[in-house]
Amino acid sequence: MTDPERGAHLGQDRILILPHDPRWPRMFEEERARIEAAVPSRRYFRKFGPHGERTHQIHLVERTDRGWWDRHLAFRDYLRAQSETAREYGRLKLDLAARFRDDCAGYMDAKAELVGSIERRALDARSSG
Repeated sequence: MTDPERGAHLGQDRILILPHDPRWPRMFEEERARIEAAVPSRRYFRKFGPHGERTHQIHLVERTDRGWWDRHLAFRDYLRAQSETAREYGRLKLDLAARFRDDCAGYMDAKAELVGSIERRALDARSSG
C-alpha cells in the first residue's frame, strides 16, 4: 500500500531504466547551466524528450539541508565504489520498473528497503573512511 500524496508530485511518466550512458555528465553540465537561470524557488525539475519520455530528473537541495545532502552523496559515492552493490541495485530497479511501470510511488516503496540498506552502509563507510 502506498501513500497517495507521496507520489502525487511524480506525474504519470513511466519508469524507464536505461544502461549507463557516458554522456550523462556532459548532459548534466548542459542542463545545470539552464537550471541555474530558472526560478530559484523550484526544487524539482523534470525534462521530457520529443516523445514524452522523461530524459532528466533533478532535485535541487539547499546546502543547509546537510542530512539530505550527506545521505545522497554517500549513496552515490558508495555505488560508484562498490560495483557489485551497484549491479544489485540496477537489477532491482530493472525488475521493479517492469512490475511498477505506471506506479512511481509503488516503485519507490518497493526499492526502499534496499535503498535504506545501501544508504546505511554508505554512511558507515563514509564515517569510518
